[in-house]
Amino acid sequence: MARTRTRRLRRAGCLAAVTCAAALSASTLPAHAAPEGRILGAGAPGSVGGSYVVTLKGGNDGPVVGG
Repeated sequence: MARTRTRRLRRAGCLAAVTCAAALSASTLPAHAAPEGRILGAGAPGSVGGSYVVTLKGGNDGPVVGG
């Protein structure tokens, strides 16, 4: 009898874990940034593929990352 109870509890626990995982993954949407602006000089001779320099609009004196 104890073995049957343990199996039922184990199954119920697994079912609850799978249900929670499914609910959380369904409610979280992936974050995608909308493309914005344009890349100047892309494809120009001497340009490095997959690399670009980001410039901010005037008045934005944010921290430099990786500088």
